[in-house]
Amino acid sequence: MAGMTDQELLTLCKTSIRLTTTAYDDMIETLIGAAKDDISLSCDVEFNREDKNECTAVVLYVKGQFPFQPDEKSWELYQKRLEVIGTRKTAEVPKMPEFYTNYGTGNLMYTRDAYDYEIDYSTGEIIGERIRRVTP
Repeated sequence: MAGMTDQELLTLCKTSIRLTTTAYDDMIETLIGAAKDDISLSCDVEFNREDKNECTAVVLYVKGQFPFQPDEKSWELYQKRLEVIGTRKTAEVPKMPEFYTNYGTGNLMYTRDAYDYEIDYSTGEIIGERIRRVTP
């Protein structure tokens, strides 16, 4: 499935939901676009048509959301596939740490991997245990 064109992806989606007519092509193309957007937004990177896992996720999305015969199992598989894609892609793109000041102690703090680390201002050493960052 690597390197699929939009037409090949449409054909694959139609085959997976057992459609031979072109009557629903516009609806399926809309679902394909929604799936690509969902993958991009959920994984924080652009959809890659060269990645067979992402193309498979699009098919599962369309099959799970097709209005006339939604498939709950396909939707659950899509959600699991999305987690795998997101984990793999975030591992490929390391995030830079964010720095801020702890005004209570005057020490520099930095965030990496959803944890906060406190750095002693005078020595530059990490002090204390890592603190799980709470996001609002």
